Amino acid sequence: MTQGSAKRISDAQAASKRPNSDVLYDRSPSMGRQRPFLFIALLLAVPVFGIGVLALGYWYIKNRSQRLTIYPNRVVKRLGIVSKNICDVRSRDIAEFNINQTLFQRIMGIADIEIGTAATAEIEISIEGMPFPQKIQEFVELGRG
Repeated sequence: MTQGSAKRISDAQAASKRPNSDVLYDRSPSMGRQRPFLFIALLLAVPVFGIGVLALGYWYIKNRSQRLTIYPNRVVKRLGIVSKNICDVRSRDIAEFNINQTLFQRIMGIADIEIGTAATAEIEISIEGMPFPQKIQEFVELGRG
């Protein structure tokens, strides 16, 4: 093994130890911003009724089980905690990027994101209540070149 190949191996090992070093965006849907009145009502229901704790716990797990990660060359949506569903789309294959916002979502700074490719007529990635939608669009456009 030459010194050059040893350096390449150590660089690869160093890169593998930093798997998130090239992540541009990594978030789950926003819980409080998505439905703030329900969030406040459930918080108020916690001391009065025990059901508020269960509802908040379910909602928290549901939101955290969804994740959108944008790398320089791909977009990944992960679903699930125990069983996983991963949708991985290369940035250069993205043909359609939609940001859907109601007036209330605009005020709260969230949006529903849809990403489609030229390979299918359907939307490949769809996720509701994502914070910073313009940043998501910028990062996706960066990857598309």
